[in-house]
Amino acid sequence: MEVIKNKDIKFESDSYIWRYIDLHKLLSFLFDKTLFFTRLDHFNDPLEGLTEKTLAMLTINQGIPQNEKGLRHFEEKYRHDILRKRESREKVIIEDSEKYQKTQFANCWFAGEKESFAMWNIYSDFNSVAIRYNLQELLGIVIPAAESFSNSGFKNDLWIC
Repeated sequence: MEVIKNKDIKFESDSYIWRYIDLHKLLSFLFDKTLFFTRLDHFNDPLEGLTEKTLAMLTINQGIPQNEKGLRHFEEKYRHDILRKRESREKVIIEDSEKYQKTQFANCWFAGEKESFAMWNIYSDFNSVAIRYNLQELLGIVIPAAESFSNSGFKNDLWIC
């Protein structure tokens, strides 16, 4: 598997990451010694995994009306072109969403010196625990394991963001 780093970030040797999980996922983590990765389109955030280019197109389209009636302040000769370009961007947004969100997976952790009350509220319930792991140690395990993995049935990339 190819490991792709989004940014080359240097972490201190005492940097920690946190994961808030329920008891069932903790037991699976401990007994199976595996991490569960969720496909990006299964996250609550509909923008998860989209590129900056796709997000920019989405932002542009949000500012453009969907029909000519909303463009009545523009000269008629420009209305059709504006809507055509909006529609073209919309197709790219949909294609990119399919391409990135349905083919990439994530296992999310929170980087911080101490646990986060906000993260507890978002990602936990009464059956949850927090796992704290030294980031350098985890990367030292995950990256070599990912690089040694091979499967010809699909494209394998691990993104370190």
